[in-house]
Amino acid sequence: MNLEQIQKTINEINFTRFLISIRSLIGGLLSCAFTIVISITLILVCSVKCHHKTFDRITYIWASFILFVLNVDVKIKGEEHIQDSGGLILFNHLSLLDIPILMKALALKKTFRFGAKIELFSIPFFGKAMRSIGVLPIARHQRNKVLKIYKDSVEKVKNENMSYALAPEGTRQLTDEIGKFKLGPFNFALYGHLDIYPVVIKGAYDLMTKQDSLPCQNKWKSTVTVQFLPVFPTNNYSEEDLDRLKTDVRQKFITAFNS
Repeated sequence: MNLEQIQKTINEINFTRFLISIRSLIGGLLSCAFTIVISITLILVCSVKCHHKTFDRITYIWASFILFVLNVDVKIKGEEHIQDSGGLILFNHLSLLDIPILMKALALKKTFRFGAKIELFSIPFFGKAMRSIGVLPIARHQRNKVLKIYKDSVEKVKNENMSYALAPEGTRQLTDEIGKFKLGPFNFALYGHLDIYPVVIKGAYDLMTKQDSLPCQNKWKSTVTVQFLPVFPTNNYSEEDLDRLKTDVRQKFITAFNS
């Protein structure tokens, strides 16, 4: 390759990165604007007490739009492990886009709500919309309040087949791997005698890490895999087995993530 060809290649790379940056900026702005529209829609819909399935469809539309404008394709594995019954969905947390990714993969197949850090509930429209549809407010540094919220939510799991999706790592990871798990979600599972539905997300780390100000800045098109693992029953665990349950479930994540 001569000097002229090298310079041409560099120019092409720089132009491609420029286009990706523009797409990320526009996609990010469109995602924010559409989130406001969907939040207002959810608030209005909740005021007439619609069925959970209506909320599921609206959140699916929100997730699909965001992933479309950012050119993120979601592949699903292990769909046969998705069950109608309520329980606790645990997913590994690598990217800010994990939420729409999981909604895109699951919202039309199973009714569930996320747990979200309580600071997000102060965002205009977005916070009220989350409260309206039943997202769990998680005060990370107030363990007693978190456990009370978990306990109060068990009735919905039992009576309404509601499931709750939590990230056992507690926050987005700084590296592309399974992080340490916290005990809170497993307290929730044992208190309510809830089955655990593990979900492993792979390929999401580069989409938007903690250090990124804009989404999807590395590739023009990204592909993420959402793998549903077999249900993990908790009926053989007692409160004294809390650490063992956490360790056993985490090992399932590590094995699937590294395969």
